[in-house]
Amino acid sequence: MRGHFIKILVFALVAAAPAVAQELTLDEVIQKNIDARGGAENWAKVQNMKITGKYRSFSETSPFTVWRKRPDLYRFDLSMLVWDGTICYNGEQYWWIFPRAGEQFSEPSITPEPHSHFTLREKRFEPVFWNYKEKGNTVELLGQADVDGDPHYKLRVFFPDSTEEFWYLNAETFLETKQEGPMHDFDYQQYMPMEAFYSDYREVNGIVLPFLIEQEYAIRYRIIKVENVEINTDLPDDLFVMPKSQSDGAKSP
Repeated sequence: MRGHFIKILVFALVAAAPAVAQELTLDEVIQKNIDARGGAENWAKVQNMKITGKYRSFSETSPFTVWRKRPDLYRFDLSMLVWDGTICYNGEQYWWIFPRAGEQFSEPSITPEPHSHFTLREKRFEPVFWNYKEKGNTVELLGQADVDGDPHYKLRVFFPDSTEEFWYLNAETFLETKQEGPMHDFDYQQYMPMEAFYSDYREVNGIVLPFLIEQEYAIRYRIIKVENVEINTDLPDDLFVMPKSQSDGAKSP
């Protein structure tokens, strides 16, 4: 009889485990995500970062460099096929050097709509859920979902521009694993659905970052492999200022 009771108790505990996990509130899930990414205190110490690695697109692998500086300065230097490009946000406007989009963009120029939407999300300095209310976003916890056989928390983020993203946090690690949302590609004039997968998380100066990002949209497949991250380097604001021409300093230092 006692053995039968223990079996029933174990079964009840196992059956109840998923329900217990789902009882977490939105604030609790977000806090666990913040803790998993290194904690708010460590992130507050980070004023800028330089990220280098390899970028694979159009079946070609090329080097890239990303600079980020608080609050939302962003610059992405890359090579794509036979073109070198720069995509940047200087805190007020988007600019680029991107001959891939047309010969008229071989020199620095304001990024035209809708191409600037490529940078709209990328310029986020902190993970998407952090201080989301102050940024004008709305977040909903949609419960649990399965990603590759593992339980995840599914969250929906609404942005002021009326777009939305779905994010999946691993129910054990609370790290971002998958993202679904609109993607703007330079070869198209409209948004398209995109899936992104985040993995190979590593700690750098107390914060935790994904070193592998895979993006799938339309017939495209991109792989971003981070090789090195430098935190709080000497990063002047001039790096994000649009030069008059490439010879005036558009190339990164």
